[in-house]
Amino acid sequence: MAENRIFPIVVIYKIQLADSTAYQKFLSCLTLDAFMVYDNSPEDFLQDMSLMPANAVYVRDKENGGLSVAYNRAAVYAREHGYDKLLLLDEDTAFPVEMFRQMQACSAAVCVPRILLKNGSCFSPSCWRGGRVRGVDLQPGEHPLARYLLINSGLCVSLDAFFRAGGYNEKVRLDFADFQFVIRLRRVEQSFTLLDCEARQDFSNEKTCHAQLHARFLKYLDGARNLEECTLAERLKIAWLVCLHTLALTKRTRRADYIRSFLSSFWTHGKY
Repeated sequence: MAENRIFPIVVIYKIQLADSTAYQKFLSCLTLDAFMVYDNSPEDFLQDMSLMPANAVYVRDKENGGLSVAYNRAAVYAREHGYDKLLLLDEDTAFPVEMFRQMQACSAAVCVPRILLKNGSCFSPSCWRGGRVRGVDLQPGEHPLARYLLINSGLCVSLDAFFRAGGYNEKVRLDFADFQFVIRLRRVEQSFTLLDCEARQDFSNEKTCHAQLHARFLKYLDGARNLEECTLAERLKIAWLVCLHTLALTKRTRRADYIRSFLSSFWTHGKY
């Protein structure tokens, strides 16, 4: 069986590609015809193009259209250039090189590595448990998509399944983009394959400035508000998750802005 032609995309924001963990520890170690660098940095951030590798397809989005726009654009490019699968990479995830070889040999339409946090706990795949989304420790092999959630980073999907699912919902720009895409994937694929490899995700929230935290929170609400094709049970779970996040930020900052935004921008929107 011929190896799959895989087109990776890494999305970066206000960081040089050379400083990206995904590039340093993964992409730079592979022999690739091409990969896409989707730069969501604002206009005042200068990318050092002299350090950009020759096989990088560089796309600058100064308006920060979001992850979903980036992934859809990469999928169109990959299809036009004869690739079989699309591989999504976060800038701050460290992937093992052998993951790419496993993905090339994998016949499944959807395959992922196990994603661990820096403390070694499981992050993805995950499932709803106790009113929260929690990582689960699964054995490598085939698992039902209906039961589990997958994050964007490390997701390798056939372009056939990607387009049959309708691609990413571009109204869900950042938070919940992976949740939305898995919902769409479930309509066309029943399972995914968990590969026998592990990646590490640097999942940190270092923002302490209230203005930055609140701006980020508004994007979070926007993602949740624009989810489509969800069942009533899924909407209730999302509403509960958003409520918990709102209360956590309120406690952390001792400000009522988050509750006001939750009520005005999310709860009264009409879907919940």
